[in-house]
Amino acid sequence: MASEPRDELLATPHLISGYRLEERIGQGAMGAVYRAHQVSLDRRVAIKVLLPHFARKPEVVRLFLREARILAKLVHPNIVMAYDSGAQGGIYYFAMEFVDGPTLAEIVQRGGAIEQRRAARLFLEAARALEHAHFHRLVHRDIKPANLMLTGSGTLKLCDLGFALVRTTLGEVDEGALGTPAYLSPEQARGEAAVDIRSDLYALGASFYHILSGRPPFAGGTAAEIMAKHCAEPLTPLRRARFDITPALSQVVDRLLEKDPSRRYASPALLVQAMQEIVQAFERGDLAMRMAEPAVSASRPTSRKTDPNAETVVEMDASDLPEIKDPAPARPTAPSTPRSVRPAPDSSRPPSSRRTSALRRLRRR
Repeated sequence: MASEPRDELLATPHLISGYRLEERIGQGAMGAVYRAHQVSLDRRVAIKVLLPHFARKPEVVRLFLREARILAKLVHPNIVMAYDSGAQGGIYYFAMEFVDGPTLAEIVQRGGAIEQRRAARLFLEAARALEHAHFHRLVHRDIKPANLMLTGSGTLKLCDLGFALVRTTLGEVDEGALGTPAYLSPEQARGEAAVDIRSDLYALGASFYHILSGRPPFAGGTAAEIMAKHCAEPLTPLRRARFDITPALSQVVDRLLEKDPSRRYASPALLVQAMQEIVQAFERGDLAMRMAEPAVSASRPTSRKTDPNAETVVEMDASDLPEIKDPAPARPTAPSTPRSVRPAPDSSRPPSSRRTSALRRLRRR
């Protein structure tokens, strides 16, 4: 069995002054991430180091250090915090908050779709992170479950801003279809320059479609095939991918995944407002029945009705339907009399009249 290649940084753990590298814990597009100890403050941190073959490319170095500067501006409880950055002996690095929990991608991979109440709270925290990024005119451009991490206490943290775009009043030219194909917005997939925060909202919707259903909204054999589906293929609504989903939660995700950006939420603040209402409804127990029971149950039939004004489908329990009483049993009707059989005597005539008629028939005979 071939041994793993030697990690030179771990072989000389004090190579970056002021830090002691302990373990390599991940790798992104441009750099490797290490768990480390910051000696001066006696705390655990994560250090991202630019990969050696990129360190010789000035443009990649610029993007790497730019990520550190962007992170330093974003001080928010749901965004990983930057501490320090620098270069030593040709090694470019920046230190940041160490998050000791898994990513949402790892949680779904291990256990499948996440329970709705918990997912709704994480969804709200992710929306708040995007709201803060939007305030600083930032577009992340690579929102995905692997970039949504959990702390040991269960708080969500948005990380990895390597593809982030800072929008200015003059605009900024996009480098093309950056991001991860499974969660890429149609406008990013087409390589459009004028992407904005609504592109991140689409990616967040795609991420939570995956988190709530156990699979991404679109799949394919190649990245090009997946991106083409984001651009042209109709979405399978979340309520069809997970039959017990709360209708309000499904509607939020489906709206985020509209192909036309103008049909999505216009800003993260509006998404935060919608998710706050859903989380509060879960806490009050208003959505408990929707969460606990499937949309179609053998013991409690459901009906579907369409609001012609809102054009939305409303799920109704049998208890919501008006009571329908069984009709009274109809009186049995006498069978029609065959033509060969004489009709029965008219019971409405008096008995004496009926006897006289009978005597007349006998006399004729």
